[in-house]
Amino acid sequence: MTEVANAARVRRPLIVERRRVVGLTQEALAAVLGVQRCTVARWETGATEPMLWVRPRLAASLGLTLEELHAILEEPGR
Repeated sequence: MTEVANAARVRRPLIVERRRVVGLTQEALAAVLGVQRCTVARWETGATEPMLWVRPRLAASLGLTLEELHAILEEPGR
């Protein structure tokens, strides 16, 4: 497994955790963001990254600042 894939596996649970803390299902978060549930699932598994246009709304929906979300997405080992 590549270093990038390993980093994704480490950091993705933080997105799932934040979604659960704010009381949203994948379906509810997807509806708020205007994306499909499978898109949220792919972010959470690390298969894809959220597009730049959705990151501000994703951060707000998860109760994070944009900087906190970027740290989760960009920093290996988080």
